Parts: sequence; C-alpha cells; structure tokens
Amino acid sequence: MAKHPVVNKAQVSKGLLGSWKIQFDCPACDGKLTTKPDTIGAVDDCPLCGAQFVVSESVRDHIDQIEADEESRKVEAAEQRRLSALKKQTAARNEKISRQEQLASQQREKHEHDDSRGYEYPKLKQYQTNLEWFAIIGAVLLCIAALVPGGFGIAQQLSGSHTAAGAGFIGTVVCLLWAASWYGSLMIAAEIIRLVVTVALDVRQIRDRLKESEY
Repeated sequence: MAKHPVVNKAQVSKGLLGSWKIQFDCPACDGKLTTKPDTIGAVDDCPLCGAQFVVSESVRDHIDQIEADEESRKVEAAEQRRLSALKKQTAARNEKISRQEQLASQQREKHEHDDSRGYEYPKLKQYQTNLEWFAIIGAVLLCIAALVPGGFGIAQQLSGSHTAAGAGFIGTVVCLLWAASWYGSLMIAAEIIRLVVTVALDVRQIRDRLKESEY
C-alpha cells in the first residue's frame, strides 16, 4: 500500500453557521484546498491535480484545543458574570442593612429622647401635643377676635367719637392679653403634666428597684 503525503500545516476557522473549515495547500501542486474535519485521517485527493494525501490528526488536535479554549473562555465569562451579580447583590443587601440600622438607631434615639421627657407613659405625648395645639389655636382665635374692637375703634376715631374709639382699643388690648394668658397658661399646664408624670415614673422605678433588692 502506497504511503500518501501527510498535510501537517493547515488553517482552521469557523464558518458563518459555526462549522469548522480547514484550509491548506496541496502537497503536490500547492493549490489552495478546503475540507471539513470529518476528512481528517482519511485519504483525500486534490480536485486540481488528482494527487492523494492525508490531513494529519494534529489538525484535529488543533481544532480540539481551540474548542477547549473557547469553552474555557465561556466558563470564565459566566463565572465573572456570576461574581459580578453576587457582588451587586451583596452591596444591595449591605446597603439595605445599613439603612435598617440607621433607621433603628434614629428610632432608639427618638425613644430615648421621649423617655427622658417622660413620654414612656401611655399617650402622654399625645395629651401634651393636643394641649399645646389647643393653646395655639385658642390664642390665634383670640388674636383674630381682637381685630373686631380694633376695627370698631378705628372707625369711631375717624367719625370723631373718641370715647367709643378708646373703648374699642381697650377691647383690642384685652383680647390680646387674654390670648397671651390663654396660651401661656395652657403651655405651662402641659409642661406641669409632663413633669408630674416624669417624677411619678422616677418614683415608680425607684420603688421597683427597692423591691428587686429585697428579693
């Protein structure tokens, strides 16, 4: 059996459809030839000069190495995408935890501030806030009411009735003083309520500690 020339040097590439293409020179006429991987190791002939030859198995090894490198790059790229996604998830989770810790810290500070003012007593803050708003609204209404005698006094002053005008101005002053007294007394009452409850809570805490020490 005649020994056929072996083609060792070839260029391999992928076509548009993903199939491998082998390009080499004919060992007899140096013609440019193209074949497929399934002809590797089998006797083939040149369509130009008719010479027979064999494409070396090293060409297949070269194709296998290229495919292995491509698969390795795909695996590496997939791993990089996985690590990037994991990094983003970790950053988002850490940011969420940080926001939750910050919110919890703000709530603790608020509770400590409220507790220092005696607000741990049920609805004390609500009562005090309602009383403060009641004082503000009442004072504003009294100030608005002071405009009535004031306007009356101005009108009487323009008409030449000085006695009536003076009475109107006095009424305005009385309304303003009443508004100030209303606001001040209710705000003082709200503060007294807070102080009384705070002292009562302090006394209760001291009593509870004394009871615990007895046991």
